[in-house]
This record gives sequence, C-alpha cells and structure tokens, in this order.
Amino acid sequence: MKKIISLLLAALLIAALVIPVLADTEKAESDEYEGEPVLTVGAEENELSGMNADGNDASDGAVLTTGAESEGGEKSDDGEAAGESEILTTGAESEGESEDAAEEGSEDYHTTGSLAGLVVSAEGAPDYVVKPDDYYMSYGFDSVFDENGHFRDIRALDYVELKNYENLTIAKSDLDAKVKELVDSMLESYAAPEKLTEGTVKDGDTINIDYKGYIDGEEMESGSQTGATKTIGVSSMIDGFLEQIVGHNAGETFEIEVTFPEDYSNEEVAGKDATFTITVNYIEGETVTPELTDEVVAENITPKNEDVKTADDLIKYFEELDSVRSTLIVDKLIEENPIPELPGEAYDFAVDLTVIPYASYAAQYAVDLETFLSAYGGSIEEMIADTAEDNVKVA
Repeated sequence: MKKIISLLLAALLIAALVIPVLADTEKAESDEYEGEPVLTVGAEENELSGMNADGNDASDGAVLTTGAESEGGEKSDDGEAAGESEILTTGAESEGESEDAAEEGSEDYHTTGSLAGLVVSAEGAPDYVVKPDDYYMSYGFDSVFDENGHFRDIRALDYVELKNYENLTIAKSDLDAKVKELVDSMLESYAAPEKLTEGTVKDGDTINIDYKGYIDGEEMESGSQTGATKTIGVSSMIDGFLEQIVGHNAGETFEIEVTFPEDYSNEEVAGKDATFTITVNYIEGETVTPELTDEVVAENITPKNEDVKTADDLIKYFEELDSVRSTLIVDKLIEENPIPELPGEAYDFAVDLTVIPYASYAAQYAVDLETFLSAYGGSIEEMIADTAEDNVKVA
C-alpha cells in the first residue's frame, strides 16, 4: 500500500512539471522500449488477484486490524480451523469484546491528542510537526490540492530545474527488472510450507492430521476432524493428546488414549476416558517459494484471469501494464531531474497519509494516537523514521 501511494503522488508532482509540456504529444504505441520515448503516465489496476504494479494486493485491508472473528472454515492465528470441534479445545473468547471496548469510554476520547505539537526529525527529511488527532480524522485533500490536482501554494519550478523530460528512453533491461520484481512478489504470495510425507514427529513440529474419537466404543459426537493443522506444544488440545503423537511417523495411523478433565466444558464427556484414532497426513517443512512455471500459473493465476495461461503469458501481461510503464517513466524523470530542496508542505502531506490510518484506528478504539501506537510497541517517532525514505519520494 505504501508503494502505491508513493507511485501515485510522485506522479502528481511530475505531472505538475511535465503534463503541460506533453499535452500535445501522442502516447507511444510501439512495444519496443529500447530507444522509444514512453509517455504514458496513467495507472491501471492489475487484474491478477487485485494486484497493482508494485506487486501488492490492491484489495488489502488495513494492516492495523487488532482482532478478527472466525467464521466457518477460516483459520485462527495458530493455523487451526475456526470451525473445529469444541470437544477438543479449551478456552473461548467472548464475541463482541472488541466492539464493547471501542464503545466503552468513547465519550472520554480527547481528539486533541497528547502528541500534538511534537516535532519529529528524520534523517534526510524536513522536520514534521504532529497535528491534533482530529486533524487526521477530518483530513481533506481539497486543502492540499487545487482543482487541477496540483499542490496548493507550491510551484514545482521553484524547487527543480527541468533538464530532460522529452524523448525519454526506457531501457528494455529496466522493464525486465521491473517485471521480474512483480513476478517474484507474486510468487512469494504463494509460498507455503513443504509437505513432508516421511519423517518422525518431534516436539514443536507443525503437523496435519485426521482424528476420530470414541468413548466406550461409541463414536463421539463432534469428536472428529479431517486435515487439522496442529503444532506440538503450541496448539490448544486436551492434555496428552498432541504429546502422544510425538515419535510417530508421517503416514502412520495409530490410537491414543486420553482422559477429559473433570471440569471440561462439555459435561457429557467431562472426566471420561476416550480413544482417538489418528492419521498423520504430513509434517510441515521449510516454507518454499514456487518457481515460475506453466503449472504454477495454471493453478494460481488462470482461474483469476483466463487470458494468462502460461509463464510467458504472465510476463507479457506485466510488460503491457500501463502502471508498469508509468512507474518506469516516473523513476526516469526523477533520475534526470533531481529535486535539491524538498518542499516542507509536500513532505507534511506524505507523512499525513502515513499517520491517518493509525489515527483512524485509534479513534475506533476510543484512545488517542499515542496510546494506540504504544499498545503495539511503537511510537510516532519510530513510524516516521521508518517511512521517511518513502515519504521523501512521495513528496
């Protein structure tokens, strides 16, 4: 998401310099990049999984979500199926706790924020003054940009002397490098642990199992599951269940015996002895990123875009994206026309965009920005320092 913002806003600044000059220049239609001026400065969404030209999922939700409700078939944070039988799990979360916490004390939420007025410095960037929390909540782009989409009160030519913006040449090698970056990013999203069908289960291993439980020879109601992913020593099961799997082999089927606690939540099985038949389907190995092959494309990409059937199709798809060409154009323009002095107002805007999502989530949980960031072990200074390089590019 950060890269998307960087691309779009960098394009805005360049547009202020270049678009008036290029208004009468027709878009280059040739597919040959070496030696050809490329003048496309638009952007389009990548249709593959909602991905954009930076290889990120354009449909990504906010990265600061602090909780989620499990629905049938979804996985929890330890890889267990959310719909797993209650009979084998311990503990429960009260539904609606997050919403109640957000509502509780909302009247005491102070929108001024204790960080307001704090001056934050980052290497290679102008100083940034933190605004009151309600500034971020009521942020309006019309206060920053005019009707033409240009920064208000900032004249681009006051900060940069245009040296070269006509007849730009984008090297084929640059296009190839960008496409490789996008392909690699996509392949990383399909990375998954190797499924080991040989080997012995050890403490700490993550395994995939089928199990079926019996009490007094009768199959237990809601006491079985197929394809359950468990981590020995981590996943929550009744005492002795997972520990007895240690030492058995992948592919093996065997029985274990356990006793449900006297205070178990299901009174019908509390205190009773049970026998479980278990099959270890596989042991999870190291995470493996697939290579670009026709098979990988057919399995993961073709169902989302029927025009992309092979590895060559995928490469061609990325090569022809307007957003890829736009990225290369912006990079080349910045390279040819460096900005020696950065407008403070433009940098402020870039940092504001970084802070707004955090302030929004803080408000949802009825706390100020400082409290919200500290709850995640961070601070406004760290956040601005970590994003300074990208925000300078945005500005």
